[in-house]
Amino acid sequence: MEGAYLVTEADGFLGNNLVRILLSMKKKVKAGVKNTKKMTPFTDILGDPNFHLTRFRMHDRDLVRSAMNGVDVVFFTSPFESWKNFPSNKINLVGEGMLNVLETAKEMGVMKLVYVSSVEALGEESSKTEPFSEDDWNDDMDSGKDFAYGSTEKLALEISEQLGVPFVSVVPSGVIGPNIFRMNDALRFLYKIYHNLYPYCDGPSYNFVDVRDVAKGMMLAAERGEKGKRYILCGEDTMTTHEIQEEVSRIDSNVAVFTKKLPKGTWAKMVPHFHRIGSFISDFHSFLMHGFFIPLMIRLKYSSVYRKTEIFLKGKFPSIFERQWISEETEIKMVFYKRKFTKTIKRLITGLLNHHKEMYSRRTAYYSNMLAKEKLGWKPRPIKETLDDTLKWMDNNILPEYP
Repeated sequence: MEGAYLVTEADGFLGNNLVRILLSMKKKVKAGVKNTKKMTPFTDILGDPNFHLTRFRMHDRDLVRSAMNGVDVVFFTSPFESWKNFPSNKINLVGEGMLNVLETAKEMGVMKLVYVSSVEALGEESSKTEPFSEDDWNDDMDSGKDFAYGSTEKLALEISEQLGVPFVSVVPSGVIGPNIFRMNDALRFLYKIYHNLYPYCDGPSYNFVDVRDVAKGMMLAAERGEKGKRYILCGEDTMTTHEIQEEVSRIDSNVAVFTKKLPKGTWAKMVPHFHRIGSFISDFHSFLMHGFFIPLMIRLKYSSVYRKTEIFLKGKFPSIFERQWISEETEIKMVFYKRKFTKTIKRLITGLLNHHKEMYSRRTAYYSNMLAKEKLGWKPRPIKETLDDTLKWMDNNILPEYP
C-alpha cells in the first residue's frame, strides 16, 4: 500500500475514529492492532478497499517493519491508552518499544510520525491566567501514569532528533465523542454524570475535546506540524463537575444537578494510601478464599502475608511439613489458579480504589491551544455539540467494558 497511513491502537477510541475519518477522505489506511481476531471496531468498514488490518506490537521489529511497509505517515497513539492501572516499571519497557518504532521508521523512510501524548504530560494544576503550554512538562515521579506520559514523550522527542526522524507530538485533553470502542477516564466520568451516579457538586474538573477534532488535529500536524514540536489539542475551557452537570442537564432534563459536597475528612485523608489498602485486601482475600480447600502447608507456603506463621509452625509442628499432603501436579495447578484469581481480585479492587481517588480529586488544570490554532489552523467544535453526540452514542449503543 504505497502512500498509506498507519494508525496504531486502531481498535482504541481515538485510533478508530481517526481510521474512519481517513477512510472517508479516500486515504489508504493500515490499522495496527495487537489482536487481529477482535473485529468489533471494524465490522462496518472491513469491506472498504482502502482499509487494511495489520498486527502491530511496538517491541516486535518484524511486525513494526511489516506494518510500516509502504507507509508515508505513522499516527502513533499512546501505548498507555489501553492500560487502566499503569505500573511504573513499564516506563522503561515503553521506552524500548519507542526506540524500536523510531529506528524502523527511519529504516522504512517514513515521512512523518505523529505521536499522541496527553495533557497529563504537562502537569497537574494550573490557573486560568497561567494555563499550561507546550513548554510545560510533568516532572513529578510520584504521579505514576502522568509522569509516564511525559517521560516517554520526552524520550521519543530526543530519539527522533538523534535519528533524524520527522516527529511531531500532539497533546489532547479529555477526549470524548461518538464511536466508543474503548472507554477512557473522561468518558467514564461523563457516563457517571449522565446516569446520576456521581451525587456531588464538586470533584474532578475536565477539559473536554471532541475525538473527531483530535483526529483532524493529528492530520493537520502531519501536514503542517514543525519537526520536533508539540501541539496542545484541547477545548476552549476547563469545566468543573458542577458545570458539567449543568451542561448535561440542559441536554437531558433527567440528569440531576447535585448540591452535596464531597467529604473533607477521613476519606479524603486516606486517598494517598489507597494502593496500600488495595494490596492488603487482595492478599488477605486470596488467603481466605483458599483457606477452605488447600491444606495448611500449601496455604502458608504461597501466602506472603503469613510467612512468619509458617516459620513458627515449622518449629512447633515439624511433622506437619514433612508429610506429602497432595501430589506435585495438583499443587502446581493450585498455585496457577491462585495467581490467576489474585490477579483478578487485585484488578477489581484497584479499579474501585481508583474510582474513589478520582472522586476525591479536586485539582484543576487549564490549557492553551493557541499554538495549534495559529500554526496548524486547528479549531475545536462547541462543547455542546460534542456532549450531545457523545450522549446520543451512549444511549444507542452498547458500551465496552474498560480494558
